[in-house]
Amino acid sequence: HLVVIGSGVTGVEFVHMFSSFGSHVTLIVSRQQVLPQKDPEVAAALEEEFMSRGVKLVKGARAQQRERTDDGGSAVVCDDGRRPVGSHVLLAIGSILMRTVATGIFRRFGFARALTLGALATGLSFAAFSLFSRPGWFLAVLGALLIVHGFARSVQITGLTALGFADIDERDMSAASSLTSVCHLLSQCLGVALATMILENSRRALGDAALNDTHLVLAFGALGGLAALSALC
Repeated sequence: HLVVIGSGVTGVEFVHMFSSFGSHVTLIVSRQQVLPQKDPEVAAALEEEFMSRGVKLVKGARAQQRERTDDGGSAVVCDDGRRPVGSHVLLAIGSILMRTVATGIFRRFGFARALTLGALATGLSFAAFSLFSRPGWFLAVLGALLIVHGFARSVQITGLTALGFADIDERDMSAASSLTSVCHLLSQCLGVALATMILENSRRALGDAALNDTHLVLAFGALGGLAALSALC
């Protein structure tokens, strides 16, 4: 049972992914809708989809601290007294920090260079996750790599969103926001489908009866390489 803190794009991605894997998921939403800066209709449709999967939404609650339970699980204490409990807790609010410095990055390097470097960093760091299937890696190295990957993805999302809305009139902003949200969700679904295809095809090609670390290494490497190649476009 996974408790996700943060209902922005990053948190929603993880909820979608882990619920697709069959995990029980609880999402802590600090406001009254997921994706608080997106179109309310899109957010409502996404919430309905999540609830149909069994995802529990804890709305209007801000996480304050994490506590260990007697059975070794984790409880998240919220400011309104609610206390969602799960086996693991995932903090998905890292993009907030990146957005505060994204403007400076684009002003210094320009959109083209920043997006190109962001695509390379995103792809290469994602491919590097395959190395952690081998023993002997330190958690500090994994943590540093996760930070690099998260910052690079935030640069991409911020830059592409800014470019996409640059020429949109104010009267068309709501419709454009809805279309953008749908496109983001579709791209996430395509990513999950592609990863599944790579895992299954690699298992069949190697003649294995079940998935193992080798298949995960191939999937991480292939998807990371594909993301890095997008820098050439």
